[in-house]
Parts: sequence; C-alpha cells; structure tokens
Amino acid sequence: MERAANSVKWRLGKLRRRLRALPLRTRRQKRRLLSGNSSLDDSARDLLRRVESRISPKDGSYAGNGEHYYKTGLSAIRAIDEALTEARIATVQSVLDLPCGYGRVLRCLVRRFPHAKFTACDLLRAGADFCAKMFGAEAVYSKPEMVSNTR
Repeated sequence: MERAANSVKWRLGKLRRRLRALPLRTRRQKRRLLSGNSSLDDSARDLLRRVESRISPKDGSYAGNGEHYYKTGLSAIRAIDEALTEARIATVQSVLDLPCGYGRVLRCLVRRFPHAKFTACDLLRAGADFCAKMFGAEAVYSKPEMVSNTR
C-alpha cells in the first residue's frame, strides 16, 4: 500500500512541476518582473528582456517563483561583471558553467556574453543536455568522484 501511495505522490509531483513550468506561466512571471514595479536597474531589465523564459520542469532551482528564479540569475551576472571589472578583463571568449543545473544562470550568461563559447557541465546529464539544446552550449558531463593526477 505504501509503495502505491509513493507512486501516486511521485506522479502528482511530476505533474505539479510540469504545470508550474508551463512556458505561458514563466513568460508571464518574467513580464511581471520587467514591469515598472520591480527593483531592477536598467541594465538588469535590458538583460532580462533578452533572457529565455522557458524553464525545465526538472529544474530543482525553480519552485514556481519566477521573480526569485530570474533575480538569482541576474545577481550572478552582477557578481561576474564586478569580478571582470576588478580583474580588468574586457572580453569574455569562453564560459564554463559548472554546475549548470538546468541553466538558471546560463540563460543570463548567453545573453550577457553573446560572442562567447559556452560549456554547460553538470553531474545531471539531463541538465547539461537541456542547456545545450536551449542555449547552444556544449554539454559536458562531470563525475562524482575526483580524479587526482598526482602519483
């Protein structure tokens, strides 16, 4: 009986995640964040306008709150921009997103650095594959065990 109940819970959870990540819903959440009521500065607003709004139902970072999801990606870009400024790096030619998950930050990176080559790497093969398909990144699969080159 417990096994059947767990199976039903699993199916309902999967359905809930699929409904929560419907493209119409995630687009609406993005538009709401872009509205004049949000706390985004002009630079973040411009970047978010160009960011892909489709979110994988398997994305564990997305719990239905689009504002939090998109703002987290934008926050990462702000930190990266600050690091690039401090390091006096003007051009970004390649980007490794590790762990990429299902692209919460990568969706912002590909719009922020449109001429860069992107690599999406994760233990979750499905996540790296999603990033390759959605954002044009090369999918690379990491492994849970660390490999040492020392002898």
